[in-house]
Amino acid sequence: SCGDGGGGGGGVAEEEGEQGSGVEHWRGYELITSTRAKSGYAGVYANKTGFISMVWNGKTQVGLGQFHSARLAAAAYTRCRAAVEREGVTETASLQQLATQVRDGAAAAERAAERPPPPPHASGRGCGEEDPYYGQGELAGEGDPGPRVGPDGDPLLASLHGVRLHRSTKSNTGYACVRQVVGKRRQTTYRVEVKKKALGTFSTKVEAALVYARYLEGGGADAAADESDDDEEGN
Repeated sequence: SCGDGGGGGGGVAEEEGEQGSGVEHWRGYELITSTRAKSGYAGVYANKTGFISMVWNGKTQVGLGQFHSARLAAAAYTRCRAAVEREGVTETASLQQLATQVRDGAAAAERAAERPPPPPHASGRGCGEEDPYYGQGELAGEGDPGPRVGPDGDPLLASLHGVRLHRSTKSNTGYACVRQVVGKRRQTTYRVEVKKKALGTFSTKVEAALVYARYLEGGGADAAADESDDDEEGN
């Protein structure tokens, strides 16, 4: 079963603008919105050429670089804040490198979005029409361990935005800790749940799988144990 998360740590000062905050999901990141910050996001500040992001490392504010959009800057802030809290990363160079990875991943996603959609699968329905994330990720190939096709016949992605997705034969979606839920009105959603801890409900299974992968990437839920128990390498 998916491991329970003990991630999170104290000692990180509240960032400017986090009071009155909420959460917005974007490309697998949980962006911290703020009614106080002029940018709309905690840790994100507008300047003449775009937006900058800054995170508190326990001693001082660390500049994470320049970004062309507020959401991208907020994603870098989210990733680096998790690194400080959960992984104990405090070095300026390390945090800036993580922010660069977020920026590069977004650029790769934008390039991938320009590729033609993959061929339709066995059911005759185009993957790109059902889930826009398919056109942005890498399909699992013959050399990849684990399932390449989900229980519903959809091809599975091995990675998305440079993040490895965790596939599993134990899941009814083909992705570890991602469960398909059909509501009373026959509306299908996808729920990410780690040992009874819900990480959210999403409209597509690939988006849900990306959230779970980001959760592990941030060190949540005893990530190593989860991988051995739930993803393709553990089957």
